[in-house]
Amino acid sequence: MVGKVAVRTVVIAKKVEALTIDELINLYALSNEANGKSPKTIAWYRDMLTQFSAYLITKEYHSYLSAFGTDKVKGYILYLQHKPRFKGHPYTPAQSKPLSPKTVQGHVRALRAFSSWLHSEGHTVENRLKNLKLPKAPVTVMEPLTPEEIKNIIASINKGSPTGVRNHTLFVTLLDTGMRASGAIQEIA
Repeated sequence: MVGKVAVRTVVIAKKVEALTIDELINLYALSNEANGKSPKTIAWYRDMLTQFSAYLITKEYHSYLSAFGTDKVKGYILYLQHKPRFKGHPYTPAQSKPLSPKTVQGHVRALRAFSSWLHSEGHTVENRLKNLKLPKAPVTVMEPLTPEEIKNIIASINKGSPTGVRNHTLFVTLLDTGMRASGAIQEIA
């Protein structure tokens, strides 16, 4: 009986390996939708993964699951690190500067999440990218406002109007709590 199970597992694995990356991307999008991810998140993953699939095709690799592995992803990372910004964009002309390190990290994060999903759903025996590290990106340090800058901002707010009172309250709240401005704006809206 064990022999039949092993043979069946091999047959199923061969069928899964015959799935294209694009078919698996569609299944991943459906899974993300079923898990309640936002439409923007689903679209972001689809875009990142579709770009990887297109890379495989341009490099004349086949785009089946069997081509998905660390070696191909590392080649893709190198490609992204040298790819000009906006290359192939329909409206914005390409720039001479390469993609930012944060953008490259985003692509790698999407591929690692996809790899984890492939494994958890049984499409792969192991998480093929579990040992793949994110490429390094510079850390952006936000400089805090100086006491003089804080005084100047508070002095520039007209507290005699409803908008000024709101702006003053918002600024002081952000200053006291360290909350991000984008987070505060979402809370207000």
